[in-house]
Amino acid sequence: MTTPLATAFGGVSPFPGIFYAAERLGLGTIRSGTAMGSNYGDDLNALDSVQDLINDCDGDGVEDVVAIAGGLVPDANLDGVPDGCVMTTPCTPLPNSTGVPTLLTGAMGSGVGSDLHLEASQGPPGEFGFFLVGTGLDTPGLFIGSGVLCLSVTGTNLISRYTGPAANQISIGIFDGGGVFQNISGTATSSGGSGFDVPTALPVPIGGTIGSGDTYHFQLWHRDVPSTSNFSNPLTVTF
Repeated sequence: MTTPLATAFGGVSPFPGIFYAAERLGLGTIRSGTAMGSNYGDDLNALDSVQDLINDCDGDGVEDVVAIAGGLVPDANLDGVPDGCVMTTPCTPLPNSTGVPTLLTGAMGSGVGSDLHLEASQGPPGEFGFFLVGTGLDTPGLFIGSGVLCLSVTGTNLISRYTGPAANQISIGIFDGGGVFQNISGTATSSGGSGFDVPTALPVPIGGTIGSGDTYHFQLWHRDVPSTSNFSNPLTVTF
């Protein structure tokens, strides 16, 4: 910068003159349209208190490296990127013998037990199966038979099968000709005939009961042809 220049209307400009333009120095400015921030260019004033975050992938307002160093966010693989920003491979179901994956869906409002009703479709006709419940998920999952078990068996996570002993914990069924999973355990476990009304009580080894705010993960295991088995997609539900 240099001393203010005279104006065409007489007098002196209230702004300093330009001796050597900031743009010539490679600095970003609002004037040139190369400013990084919406209101500020490169910091030319030592008293300027404005700070633009360069790497803040999780949007917490703290520079990623600072957040990691301060223990505010985890970085298990030490790659300098918060774990919450790292893309993970989802647990994707594999097609069954019909050529498409078995589809698991759920809806609240059954009015029975936990109020959750599960349905399965796109399955292989004539094959039987039952529902599973777990406390965690794994990605990309564990390959078993011709499918992928997404419910976690690592750490402290547990998996239970809805196969009893209580009558309302039996979810065994068979896919009909249209690929819809029909419950064969009676109205005690499916008021509508298909799918499964999830009870409040959890089968062992998880045990206990489902409470408000609890999160559990569900999946359907079923037989498939020829002489193998498969799984539906996982379904996560917070009650």
